[in-house]
Amino acid sequence: MARKSRKNSIGVRSPRNNIYWAAGYIRLSVTKDDQPSESIENQKRIIEQYIASQPDIIIDKYYVDAPANGTNFERKAFQEMLDDINSGKISCVVVKDLSRLGREYIEVGFYLEQYFPTRGVRFVSIGDRFDTIDGITNISFEKMSSMKIPITNIFNEKMVEDIRKKTQASIDVNIKEGRFVAPRAPYGYKKSPDDCYTLVPDQEAAAVVKDVFGMAAEKIGLNEIVRRLNATSIPTPIDYARENGLQGNYEQGNGFWNTRTVKYILTNRTYTGDLVQGKDSIIVQNTHEPLVSRDMFDIVQKLFDSSSVNANNMTNIPRSDNILRGKVICGSCGSKMQRRKGSGNADWHFFSCISNNRLGAGHCTGMYVRELDIVNMIRFEVARYVQENEIISASSQSQLTELTTKASDLERAIRNHNDNFHSYYVKFIEGITKVDDFVLVKEEGDRLRTEFSNVISQIEILSKEQEKFNLFCDVLQGSAPIEQLANVYLKEVIIHEGKRIVASLKSF
Repeated sequence: MARKSRKNSIGVRSPRNNIYWAAGYIRLSVTKDDQPSESIENQKRIIEQYIASQPDIIIDKYYVDAPANGTNFERKAFQEMLDDINSGKISCVVVKDLSRLGREYIEVGFYLEQYFPTRGVRFVSIGDRFDTIDGITNISFEKMSSMKIPITNIFNEKMVEDIRKKTQASIDVNIKEGRFVAPRAPYGYKKSPDDCYTLVPDQEAAAVVKDVFGMAAEKIGLNEIVRRLNATSIPTPIDYARENGLQGNYEQGNGFWNTRTVKYILTNRTYTGDLVQGKDSIIVQNTHEPLVSRDMFDIVQKLFDSSSVNANNMTNIPRSDNILRGKVICGSCGSKMQRRKGSGNADWHFFSCISNNRLGAGHCTGMYVRELDIVNMIRFEVARYVQENEIISASSQSQLTELTTKASDLERAIRNHNDNFHSYYVKFIEGITKVDDFVLVKEEGDRLRTEFSNVISQIEILSKEQEKFNLFCDVLQGSAPIEQLANVYLKEVIIHEGKRIVASLKSF
């Protein structure tokens, strides 16, 4: 590989005219969209501030990898820097801290204790107060034992987890102090331009929220509220947010208000000026301007709790479990169908399309089907799946046995390799073991771990398939509830004209 040739191309170089021509190396971590990353500008500023106090170091060039994984050293800018080191252009490397160089301690240890010293390259880690000249610690920084480098790099491998814990601790503090910590404000509010932790009313959306609460307080049912919102072409919360520049992976929806969205607004205590946040639902009162009074909010909650409401009023929620929630689709208009209780005292239910209720008459032909008919169709699909996969399942079980044995053998080989690797590493650092021999040992460990990972992935795939087949068999025999299957493996059920039912199962 190209990286190996760079490692093995050894040629000791000295500073030119007692001046170290330095590479400022910068790496941005790979992060999620809502997570902060060390900016290029921040790292460059720290390096420049340090260089300003070092008359014998001049930055020749900045090498930037953005974004780049710290455990992978085949980074474009990093490899370019190695080329310039090997060609004699660079005699010093400066980084903000060791984690910018990398997070895999064996590889980082190689560059710090072998690669840079054998080429006469000075290495400076500003945040770790570490500066080398000819492979020894410079007295201009604090004395560091030879063991501190690998120890520091081991810590860097744990940095991601540490950052997560520290970030969560900071979030918890903000929650307890009444600061809003969610990535985007709830409908009706926006984040203050002066303080991202404070909510301020978004006047246009706030007016809609107030109207919704006003209608609910007058005992207007959810369906009627939804119909009025759609009739006046008021953008849904997600559409309104997108129109105002919202970015992110959010569910688009169909552009129409629904009862779930309205109920979420009517039960959200944020509109009273209080914040309820965190996994423990910590409540902090009077953190921002309310959109509705606490008295109105309490009135609406009592309407939801009332046992006297009927199908045209606020709740309209069947009391028995709805195992098909959100999965029954109208084949005419594409809307999700709503579950309702049948007439009389018998415990039976049916699904119907309520697009006409939400959008007005004429939007759909009005699909209707009994819940029992849907369940029977699901059982039919389950029986067909079991019949079609019976032979495949037997083969998968045999493969699982072989792969499990192979995984055990590889795990044993990896343990033996790890037991011996430490002694190889010590001999390598002490110069007893040659670079090529050490690299071969390391690559053998990498090969074993890669093969083990691939085997485990195959086992996981086959195990999921076997688990699915076993569950389907149990449901068919009546020893497992169909609810369990519906939750995990049922994709959707489409109801077409003439009550024709098409059930689709998920494939894994």
